[in-house]
Amino acid sequence: MEGSHTVEDLAYLGASAAQRLLGATSVSVSRYDAEAGQVRTLVNVGQLGPGEQARPDDEVYRVTDFPYLLQVAERQDAWELHADDPDADQAEVALLRALGKQAALGCPIILGTRVWGELYLTRAGRGRFLPRELAVARMVAQAIAMCTGRLLGRDKLRDLVYVDALTGLGNRRLADETLAAACEQPGQWRSGTSTASRSSTTGRGTWPVTCCCGRSPCCSVRRRPGCPVRWRPGSVGTSSA
Repeated sequence: MEGSHTVEDLAYLGASAAQRLLGATSVSVSRYDAEAGQVRTLVNVGQLGPGEQARPDDEVYRVTDFPYLLQVAERQDAWELHADDPDADQAEVALLRALGKQAALGCPIILGTRVWGELYLTRAGRGRFLPRELAVARMVAQAIAMCTGRLLGRDKLRDLVYVDALTGLGNRRLADETLAAACEQPGQWRSGTSTASRSSTTGRGTWPVTCCCGRSPCCSVRRRPGCPVRWRPGSVGTSSA
């Protein structure tokens, strides 16, 4: 998981591992937004229910609508239920049946001392999740949290080294390394794209290089959604500072 480029990629690998280890029908990883009081699903893997998508754009659940989700967010507790449980929360049971499933398990993903998200597993016909399986889910959630922390820390370090704090663009150090990379491998640079342009109104310059994801100019200059490229020499914009 540590080789993942984005949080979504990491979440997908973690969910896939949980599905294999626990024999789940489907697994989801969600991001908890404490300020908004909701969770947003990042990935769904396995046999998805009606309306579910592998990487949804707007699958959001309010914490107050699901008591078990509130238990994860506020008490950092894992939980499990079966649709036939007489005392099960009806909102959770309704969601399960809408997805065509019979059992569910939810486990908090804790980053530091706070809940970062939830690992959510379902089953269609193998019975409820057992206590030992709950323990395995906790270990997978811990692995996701550990790798997420390292990924976020790596990105923060890159920004400190290469990004100008005032403009949000690459700094002079990144410009120097970009030029060095262009000189070492000139064949990888398209004709006319290695010259810096400066705006007389903003005083900022950008390197209109070709992004390694195939887009030109490099989409990392504006952090275009969907591009796997991170800030790195040879593929990002620079400021004149």
